[in-house]
Amino acid sequence: MCACIDILMVCTLDIKLLVKATAELCRHDCESALITFDPDPWVTMRALKDVKHITTMRQRINRAVELGYSKYYHLRF
Repeated sequence: MCACIDILMVCTLDIKLLVKATAELCRHDCESALITFDPDPWVTMRALKDVKHITTMRQRINRAVELGYSKYYHLRF
């Protein structure tokens, strides 16, 4: 299995490229997985409440499917 940790997956170019490249690499050799956290670590570390995200968790999952990830792990932080 090949996995990538989603940190603000759709917000920063570097992370977008990493997530996309990992999905491509996995497609040829092994099962792919995307790992994400809820709430986001920065929300927990700053003790923030009622944070509005640019993308919803459902949008993140849909994007992972679009990129070809076969598994999606949603971890509580």
